[in-house]
Amino acid sequence: MKLTLEKLVHKHKKVTSTLAAVLFAIGLGGTQLSCAPTYQQIVTSIEQRDTKVRQDLEDISRSVYCVAIDSKYALKDNPEVSETYRFTGTAFAYAKKGEYTYLITANHVVTRPSELIQTRVNLDFTGLLPPRELERLVYQKTQEEIRLVDNFYDHTSFDDIKLELFAVDTEKDIAILRTKQEIHVSNKYSVDLDLKPQLGNQVFLSGYLKGDNHLTTEGTVVNLHQNFQEKEFLAIEVTATTGNSGSPYFIRKGDRLYWAGICTAIQPYKNTSIPIFSLGFPIQNFDYLLR
Repeated sequence: MKLTLEKLVHKHKKVTSTLAAVLFAIGLGGTQLSCAPTYQQIVTSIEQRDTKVRQDLEDISRSVYCVAIDSKYALKDNPEVSETYRFTGTAFAYAKKGEYTYLITANHVVTRPSELIQTRVNLDFTGLLPPRELERLVYQKTQEEIRLVDNFYDHTSFDDIKLELFAVDTEKDIAILRTKQEIHVSNKYSVDLDLKPQLGNQVFLSGYLKGDNHLTTEGTVVNLHQNFQEKEFLAIEVTATTGNSGSPYFIRKGDRLYWAGICTAIQPYKNTSIPIFSLGFPIQNFDYLLR
């Protein structure tokens, strides 16, 4: 379910009304005990918690950026012929250390192959003959830049922020970037490596869907041990798509948000039986890179 921050407060009102009715039924409505919360106190408490969460999410979202990698490839047999390809994902600024600000993303977002091969084939439209290869073109990477941009379509570089690839873990698909330029790092969340996610936990995912729109979406933990490519993930039912790779996700406990990991993959319905499915890689698996 897509999160609309302005509507976050209303999520619990139905629950609040039900809870108040129960309190009334057990005697708190007719002969109210002085130490028991009133209906209005319950409503106020829930709304205050939701307001704090909304405000914290707004601050956290300012630390979430669209990261782009522009890779230039030249034809091996004729270097004057070249192509530039752009790939985008999401990066999260999580720390300031010395003169640098550090960001995290998925490694596959910012690591592109050194060589691309284009194959041209002759297709038999009758379906009687297999495709016949006509030409194979080999392109080699000659230049690459990683930057923070407004979105996939932003090609005005004057306000881009150049990034340095600082550390990678290819097996876990994690990359750490850094910049000397001043950018926002939120402190409106907690990190608890002993946090144990539970089924049904409320989760918020912040990132750039399709490299275009920056959205914070709300979802639910639906599987604690989802296996994918020989790794174990946290399965989240949440709106996510290409461009969300590298998006941080936060688990809500009361009025506090806990950074619990980043999104590195999504899976289709046919593989999961879950309509909208995102794979979160738990922070416990890469916390050593954050130190």
